[in-house]
Amino acid sequence: MSVTLACTWRPRGEMSRFQEIRPQLELVYEDVIVSVPPDVNLDDVRTLEEQPKVFVVVTPDWSWGRHLALQQSLETSASHVHYADLDRLLHWVETKPLEWQRTLEAIQKTDCLIIGRTEKAFRTHP
Repeated sequence: MSVTLACTWRPRGEMSRFQEIRPQLELVYEDVIVSVPPDVNLDDVRTLEEQPKVFVVVTPDWSWGRHLALQQSLETSASHVHYADLDRLLHWVETKPLEWQRTLEAIQKTDCLIIGRTEKAFRTHP
């Protein structure tokens, strides 16, 4: 079994954080589909496109981000898709890597896995 990461991202200075966790992402995801808004910094797009396994979708309208990321992920050979906003995923991998890894294992054992958020998570990241 394999998992593709489908995500939306409006980079706001987190590219170095992405670069730090990228090796971890490469180990567990078949591909990483990153949907970005049309007004994204072109240097960020180029940096993403240079990464192995990373495919960038520049949306014509930011409201299409999730849809286009998921649509592109369905064109990969992965058996499962993990959808997440990339800024949230960065934080998750940085702060709770074992929880993230357990979730990846759980994704591959079900047809649909929906993860709730704690009250603290809602307060800090609405």
